Order: sequence, then C-alpha cells, then structure tokens
Amino acid sequence: MASHDGSVFKRCGCRHEATGKLLGAKCPKLRRDDGAWNPRHGEWAFQLELPRTP
Repeated sequence: MASHDGSVFKRCGCRHEATGKLLGAKCPKLRRDDGAWNPRHGEWAFQLELPRTP
C-alpha cells in the first residue's frame, strides 16, 4: 500500500493595507483572543500529496 502525506490549514483572502499582498494564514482575524480558531473568518482547506504512478 502506498503512503501519502497531507496537511489541513486555514486561510483567508484579507490583504495587507499598505502592500496589497494576501495575508493568508498570517491574518490576525483567523484566531480569537484566547488562541482558538475563529469560526466566522477564513476557510479550511486541505492538501494531499500522493506518490507518482508509473
């Protein structure tokens, strides 16, 4: 059986005011003051890495 790797992450589409670049996972609104994830901001996503096949 082949192995695989993956990750789950949360990001948003907010942009830095001065540069206009996406904040992504660095957005301060993604987490609450107590460190928990903010359910009202951002979207969950996943990435799955599969091995190459012949």
